[in-house]
Amino acid sequence: MLIRLLKHRFEGFHFHYGSETNSIEDYKKHVARIINLCRSHALNIRTLDMGGGIHCIDRIGMESYLAWLVGQFPKHTRFIFELGRALSENAGVILGRVRNRHQEGKILNIVTTISPTCHLRWANPIILENQNGEDSALDYQLNVMAPTFYESDRLRPIAISRSMADSLKTGSSIRFRNISGYSWALNTDFNGIPKASIRFFESS
Repeated sequence: MLIRLLKHRFEGFHFHYGSETNSIEDYKKHVARIINLCRSHALNIRTLDMGGGIHCIDRIGMESYLAWLVGQFPKHTRFIFELGRALSENAGVILGRVRNRHQEGKILNIVTTISPTCHLRWANPIILENQNGEDSALDYQLNVMAPTFYESDRLRPIAISRSMADSLKTGSSIRFRNISGYSWALNTDFNGIPKASIRFFESS
């Protein structure tokens, strides 16, 4: 009934399939359902917005999917992807400072100004290590805790070298790459922790 009433105003479909395990076959299944709807109701689709969630699909997979996609619809069809996370997944770096440290053997516990809950939402941070010596064995364990001291506001244990452990003194800087664009979009001052200061840099 609704389709009959709006048929003359029909523009297209939008879906957003958000998952950490997306595959091309998943998207093809959703698109196949839309194709069946268009055929069964004689709908002239002009726009297909497939949302986001494609950050875990590689370039070759996307090229294959796009080649298949354009063959399923009329030439005038406009395809839209929401590429926020796909474009910004690994674009950021975060810089913080060590507030306190405690070391027992090869286990180093530090408290930093960085809070995963406040500053690293949807990120998978990777430490940027500056080697101060010739050792490269990652046989030390680094535990990074936030100033909230909330039990889940911490990073997973990180394997580092001895030179990196020695360099992480109270007051020294600590850096992580692989910070998602969503981290700054969801940046918050929860529990009195200051928001991260955001800076944008254009690469040459």
